[in-house]
Amino acid sequence: MNISCMIQRVKDFMLSVLMCIFRIVPIQQNKIVFISYYGEYYNDNPMMISRQLEGDPAIDCVWAVQDHVDCPQGVRRVRIASVRYIYELATAKVWVDNCRKNIWTRKRKGQYYIQTWHGNLGNKRTEGAAEDTVTPEYLVRAKHDASMIDLMISGSSFFTDLIHKYFWYNGEILECGTPRLDSFFNAGDKSGAEIKSKLDIPEGYRVALYAPTFRLDLRMDCYRLDYEKVLHALEEKTGDRWVMLVRLHPNVADKADYIPYSSRIINATKYPDLYDLIPISDVVISDYSSLTFEAGLLMKPVFLFTLDLDEYIRERGFYIDIREQPYILAQSNDELEEKIRTFSKDNYEKELTAFNQALGIKEYGNAAEKIADKIRETMHLSGA
Repeated sequence: MNISCMIQRVKDFMLSVLMCIFRIVPIQQNKIVFISYYGEYYNDNPMMISRQLEGDPAIDCVWAVQDHVDCPQGVRRVRIASVRYIYELATAKVWVDNCRKNIWTRKRKGQYYIQTWHGNLGNKRTEGAAEDTVTPEYLVRAKHDASMIDLMISGSSFFTDLIHKYFWYNGEILECGTPRLDSFFNAGDKSGAEIKSKLDIPEGYRVALYAPTFRLDLRMDCYRLDYEKVLHALEEKTGDRWVMLVRLHPNVADKADYIPYSSRIINATKYPDLYDLIPISDVVISDYSSLTFEAGLLMKPVFLFTLDLDEYIRERGFYIDIREQPYILAQSNDELEEKIRTFSKDNYEKELTAFNQALGIKEYGNAAEKIADKIRETMHLSGA
């Protein structure tokens, strides 16, 4: 065992001891601790649920975040993995998280854990379906986390089936939709105009969004999209003027500066919420990301730019063969340009509608509200 592993084990042991010590403090029936992506962000499903509750003076919402994370004014925050964080976690009635908790985390009797997860629809195999690609340490942590969960949420029959098969979880699943997608169904023209203004998108221009996922080795050669040629193909196809937003996955966000940005190729990697960008986009270009399914809920034309398709299939694999999905598949820049020029909206939307129906979509635009109601109901339960 190397030195870093030994240090981490000592830290985990000390945090576990702290959780045990704080068990002597009564659970606060009105307190919720929210975490998103291990404290790296104030976003995603936990944020949408939190917003439903933060204005209620009877509820104490606590966000566990890293020091660099910006939270709105008035949000009570605590630094994740600090002594204060352990105290808040050990004494909160409800936990809301979208990733697996650390192995040292121990839930008390009377606490209630909602796991929203950070993907719902999607291509990539994950959890139990990808046991051959994750570390033994992660498997132990994932199974420990699953043993504590009281509620998982789902936005489709497809994802509900995945939970049953691969998440080591046999508890309650609430098919209420996905909170982070609520804005898809509730955003108005004004909010879209505000988002475009923040990104300096010129008035009258249409928007293409390029948002690929990351690779396990974090390489960048799979992102060799010819931005100018794609924009030219879109302009030839539609007769309109276009800009492209480029948003890299958080795991490779520190490498975003290598892209040749201009007034027409806009860096959107640091924009705080991806789910603001999908509704304002007229075309979405990705690869194996779950956002392809999510953009498809809005009937957006989705093009899959997959330079490394065969390799990715060997590394990760898919739940649904990507070549049988309705999204437009291209394995080179030339093929992508040709697919844009020959795109048929009517045929695409017909295939996409049938595909979404087969997935059993349960998105109604009120998922965060339903989960907030569930939390309020839980806080009135006895048994702490």
